[in-house]
Amino acid sequence: MYDQLETNIPHTLMAYSDNRSLANDQLFPSRESVLRYLKEYADDVKHLIRYQTQVTEVRRDRNIWQVTSCNLLSDKSSTGSYDAVAVASGHYAVPYIPDVKGIKQWNEAYPGRISHSKFYRRPEEFAAKKTIIVGNSASGLDISTQISPCCVSPLIISQRSISPLSAGHTSNDKVVMPQIVEFLCPRPSSPERAVRFADGRVEQNVDAILFCTGYHHSYPFLSSLQPPLITTGERVHRLYEHVFYTDNPTLAFIMEQIEENVFLNTSYIGKNQLRTGSADSEYHSGVPSKILPFRTCEGQAAVIARIWSGRLCLPSIEVMDRWEEARVAERGSGRKFHEMSNLEDLDYHNYMVGWAEKAKQNEIGKLPKRWSDADYWARARFPAIKRAFAERGEGRREVMTMEELDFDYAKWACNDA
Repeated sequence: MYDQLETNIPHTLMAYSDNRSLANDQLFPSRESVLRYLKEYADDVKHLIRYQTQVTEVRRDRNIWQVTSCNLLSDKSSTGSYDAVAVASGHYAVPYIPDVKGIKQWNEAYPGRISHSKFYRRPEEFAAKKTIIVGNSASGLDISTQISPCCVSPLIISQRSISPLSAGHTSNDKVVMPQIVEFLCPRPSSPERAVRFADGRVEQNVDAILFCTGYHHSYPFLSSLQPPLITTGERVHRLYEHVFYTDNPTLAFIMEQIEENVFLNTSYIGKNQLRTGSADSEYHSGVPSKILPFRTCEGQAAVIARIWSGRLCLPSIEVMDRWEEARVAERGSGRKFHEMSNLEDLDYHNYMVGWAEKAKQNEIGKLPKRWSDADYWARARFPAIKRAFAERGEGRREVMTMEELDFDYAKWACNDA
């Protein structure tokens, strides 16, 4: 996480349904506020958490899950047996950079100039540098706002399409260009440190290029599972409702959708090494995509707990397979498989809550709240709300409600009646 990070989701939509303490913070909280909130929320289960521990392998053996982990302080490994395993590691580990023509040779010729938002920390790193930001989703826009006062003006933002987060925004210190289609390799007759954009324009003497293009799915500790869960890294295979491993539902995934960046095939950049993915891919940053993560996690967890406790049933494996086939037919087998847009994430959460409500002895365990009409209204408008918040400058830190930015659901409902 970088130093000046703020959420791109208002706290009214991002908080867990049973803890609204973020309401005491600015409308789009800082990373410090969210960290404090999560620590407080997890306080009653802290004694169950093993810290400084890396899971290195999860293997199915004689109807039990064998989980091998390594203590990162002592470097000692141990293996335990478990009836069920929930994977909640997210997918912000393996950054993705598109395989643009000439990028590998360019990176070798000009080492250290290409990076990814995963490694960004502070804007001063780009002081007095001619900089290109690639990508215009939440992290790209947030980082560009931080970098533009420091770098050579104007900051260049390369994008394939208009982002709803930036619609209507203009700035004298930024210029928007189409996607980069070629990195021009150094030759005696070619310009220095140059890239070509889709409209044919060439930008030269570039000092830094920061890709804000998301991440691959990667679960190396599950590599023993066959057929493999991960192939290209674009999605996770053999999952029902983005959660249950269809071949053995005692393995479940929480937040396998791609998240709507609560905060605003390259695995390593440095020492002249660069691994890339297909040029026509672009990732947003968990398994459904573009979602409100905390509440979505609540709905998934409620269903998992009730199924694993035997109070709720899954359909047959044939039905689960048909669900995946239908999703592929509708969205394709690539990155869009897990994406949720047009308020689908709220529908998905309400569906999961409704599923959990069908459990036997449903009074046992936590049951999250459904999204309300007011929540749907705010969800549809939160890019505009974020823009209005950012336009307050330093005064945004005093803004705690949407109503202070003239986004008032009650007034809207009255006028619409």
